[in-house]
Amino acid sequence: LQAAAEQLMHLQGIFKFQSSGHSFMAVAGHAPDAYASVSVLLNFSIGLLERAQHITLPTGRPLRLRLAMHSGPANAGVVAGNYPFYCVFGIAVRWAEVMQSLAAPGCVYISDSSLSRLSRNGAPLVLPMGARQVEQPALVHAGLGQINGSLVVPSWEPDPDPPHQQ
Repeated sequence: LQAAAEQLMHLQGIFKFQSSGHSFMAVAGHAPDAYASVSVLLNFSIGLLERAQHITLPTGRPLRLRLAMHSGPANAGVVAGNYPFYCVFGIAVRWAEVMQSLAAPGCVYISDSSLSRLSRNGAPLVLPMGARQVEQPALVHAGLGQINGSLVVPSWEPDPDPPHQQ
């Protein structure tokens, strides 16, 4: 799956900036057309979900990823120390991390901010999730104590598992 993700990112101009264990974060929008970037990230996400369907877990069930998308301002730079690394950070990054933890397996949890930038022509099924409370101190302190978003359900996913409530 990692190789498939790397290939999709390379083909679509997406930059992977952080990887930890079984998760990674990618960004797009560093190009002039941020609206096109949302479509690129959604296409990447759906492509990754499709590839995951062909990976079987030891239980015999297909791998079902939890993905999330959010659009917003972020900062980037090299964080120095013993091992300098490139980092993208800010409230929008934290927001995306929280959304990923709330996402339903096999779907993409997309914020209203990203959804508003997406052309709905030919888009997959989108199920509004409404407002969901968030208990993350950094987000609450920034006045972002609830997430408004929707689930993008790929065409092969007949009945998504409802995301867990926090």
